[in-house]
Amino acid sequence: MRVLVVAVLILAATTVEAIVYSASALAGFKGASGSTSGTGSAARFTNPISLGKIPGTNDYYIGDRWNHRIRKIVTATGAVTTIAGSGGQGAFNGAAGSATFNQPLGLAVAASTGNIYVADSSNHAIRLLTSPSFAVTHFAGATTPTVGAVDATGTAARFASPEGCAFPPGASTPLYIADAYNYAIRVATVPGAVVTTFAGTKGTTGTADGTGAAARFAYPVTIAFNNAGSAFYVADHWNHAIRQVTVPGKVVSTFAGVCGVSGSMDGLGPASRFNNPVGLGVDSSGNIFVGDWDNHIVRKISSIRIVTTIAGSPGLSGSSDGIGSTIRFTHPGGIGFDAAGDILVADYGNHDIRKLTIVA
Repeated sequence: MRVLVVAVLILAATTVEAIVYSASALAGFKGASGSTSGTGSAARFTNPISLGKIPGTNDYYIGDRWNHRIRKIVTATGAVTTIAGSGGQGAFNGAAGSATFNQPLGLAVAASTGNIYVADSSNHAIRLLTSPSFAVTHFAGATTPTVGAVDATGTAARFASPEGCAFPPGASTPLYIADAYNYAIRVATVPGAVVTTFAGTKGTTGTADGTGAAARFAYPVTIAFNNAGSAFYVADHWNHAIRQVTVPGKVVSTFAGVCGVSGSMDGLGPASRFNNPVGLGVDSSGNIFVGDWDNHIVRKISSIRIVTTIAGSPGLSGSSDGIGSTIRFTHPGGIGFDAAGDILVADYGNHDIRKLTIVA
């Protein structure tokens, strides 16, 4: 019986994805950077990289990296506005329109309050935007850019280029943080801001699966929870793999890809390959979608770990809309979903938000 099950899984993993997607632009204008608010092609971004869902809606906040701003997109219309950030580069706290960031990347929204938590990567801190005014303060990490690896409370804690953060589904605590250059997953209580290390060992990189401090990461950049909240997935960027971490057990395993081995192969679990994955999103059926950064493609991982390429062609960058493998991205990052189940992609190098829609 075990042999039969394995055979079925191998057969499924070698079957071409039957669902075909087409690409279109939702907001921004491919190849044109800027910071203009507007609807659809009138809006401008400068390297949008992350999408954080607004609880109770189908809309998203966006980490607009080189604009040093937090933006909002209404997915039904493509309307884009600026939520916080003056556009200046810095660590200034204050009113939403006057505060400054330094390469804001991942963000998470607390379900109960609507507060936004931002991994402000080059400030090595987690910033807090308090709803509804979105005034900006430091939640954790030093108020002046300071690299470190300290577990502590609030501004006494230290990070090294935190790039992603996430709450469990429907929750407002705790906040899980991908502390990229510390090669670890950190966790912070909310509102207390008590920061501890959840998995990995700060400052030590590697490929090992294991529990808690015994596990190793290599520049973890994004966290996305499964729908049950029993585990989260990590885009382990330099390991070219998608890792899984159980909650509360802290058991780290390699879900897809092989740590330390890059490539673009589709396949079952360890038979697949990625090239510096960045974006992660989990749909209502539990499928994981991946912005496979240096392959310039979007991948799908099923619940039984079958990896398929749904849009783009490995290694071919560009900006063209189309169908399936004729679509072109330039470093696809954050992943989201609209009310119809269409896939949203922060197309970093094209300065826009793209949409993938099922056509067959």
